[in-house]
Amino acid sequence: MLISDLSSGPHPARPIINQALHKRIHTEAVSRQPTTSPSPPTSFGSPGWLPFQTSTSESFFLQLGTKLLQQEGDRQISYLKENGQNAEGENPSRTSKLPAGGVVLLVLVGLLAAALIVICRVSTACLMTNKNQREETEDVRKTVSEETCLKCEAGWEQHGGKCYSFNTVRSTWTESRHVCQHQGSDLVKIDSREEQMFLGVRLRALMEDGEDRFWIGLTDSELEGRFLWVDGSRLDKSLSFWGWHQPDNWSRGSLKAANCVRMGERGGSDDSWFDTSCDDPQKSICEQAAGTQSCV
Repeated sequence: MLISDLSSGPHPARPIINQALHKRIHTEAVSRQPTTSPSPPTSFGSPGWLPFQTSTSESFFLQLGTKLLQQEGDRQISYLKENGQNAEGENPSRTSKLPAGGVVLLVLVGLLAAALIVICRVSTACLMTNKNQREETEDVRKTVSEETCLKCEAGWEQHGGKCYSFNTVRSTWTESRHVCQHQGSDLVKIDSREEQMFLGVRLRALMEDGEDRFWIGLTDSELEGRFLWVDGSRLDKSLSFWGWHQPDNWSRGSLKAANCVRMGERGGSDDSWFDTSCDDPQKSICEQAAGTQSCV
């Protein structure tokens, strides 16, 4: 390649490269030229332009410089081409790319973020599940405790949070109540159909005949027709279980008015209440709230 070709080439980087390399060659040549002075140069950039008159030693350095100029120019052009540029500037057909390490790092960050999101969701779900399980376990424990940790004294039967004692010794209504009170209880107050059915079943197993009935804590001795429980509450008519044609205010023989209530029906009917004289000896049912004991 000739110097004139390098200095007049179309590449925009060529003039800068020419200047730098001509200066380098000139400096090396002058350092090895002890006597000969250069003649005035021709116009800069014209064909065949040299910065000094040549000699044998200068010809050597001129060839060396030309070779170096060609190599350096080719290297610069190759560098520009490798970085996506041509003689007109940046190549629009190529786009910048992240270094391979940057791409790997970006992918790792994305995977880490996704993993954190999954972990957070799983952790939240686990916490909610554990909370629900604890609440369910606590509910079960409370329910079990209410059933298994209730306590009735010896000779009493536990049902629905209450304790019952079935007294088979006959006595008047007032005497029977005193017996219950002495034991820390009172004659039974029936609050539901379920309780009525439970007591009906138990009494059928204890009754010896159709008239073998048990006092309950219901009376209208204060005012005829107004039935009150032993705790002073009035009878709820929707929770009354009178037998056929009851109450009829009738008592056997010479007994007084029928102001107290007994229960029991061997035929299996749930409607088993009958009024009779409070002085007519009957068996009785005492009731008290169940006690509690430690489940541990």
